[in-house]
Amino acid sequence: MKIMRWIRHILLLALLMLEANAQVQLPTLSREGGNSVLTLSREMESALQRFKPGFKTWKSADYSISARKGFAGDSLQSRTPFALILDANKDGKPDVILDGHDDSNSLLLCLLSHEQDYIVEIVDSSHLIVPSQTVDFKEGVKDTGLCYIFSRTCIWTSEKNFDPHKTFVFQIVFPQRTDSAGKLANDGGSVSYYFEKGKFIRGDFDPL
Repeated sequence: MKIMRWIRHILLLALLMLEANAQVQLPTLSREGGNSVLTLSREMESALQRFKPGFKTWKSADYSISARKGFAGDSLQSRTPFALILDANKDGKPDVILDGHDDSNSLLLCLLSHEQDYIVEIVDSSHLIVPSQTVDFKEGVKDTGLCYIFSRTCIWTSEKNFDPHKTFVFQIVFPQRTDSAGKLANDGGSVSYYFEKGKFIRGDFDPL
């Protein structure tokens, strides 16, 4: 009898583990037509709704042509123009950087794993940007929309500005811009973000 109870106990634990694993959802990226689509896990969706129900990610079309071309060769496994899947707090669970807005601000958020759930951290914020009114030029050609890309590497960060004592997470890269005549207006640059003691830290702007 003791052996049978022991076997039933082991089987019950195995079933519970299988059920728990079946419930684990990972964020995924896909493409519908020319648009990138991000599907969040239930836990991530719940955290976002608790934090700010009115938050919306930007759409692929809100980014400039040159920014979208920076993602053209990607396999959609970890990034789109408006999202970046990574492990910010190094706990082995996926976190997601979201680029978007509410009714009054542009917001850069992180859906961050916390114990068995997710929380939302504000990575950065600014006044509300209107992508259709954001006009730059690339080699003299008008390039309308949000013009930057996300990177999980720090190859655009100079040795002077890189902080090896902090945990590097990602960076935003701003490409070169010209005026309407094709004359160089700025060389572009990058901003690195680090994660320390549960918070994101923004580094200095680093010219390319």
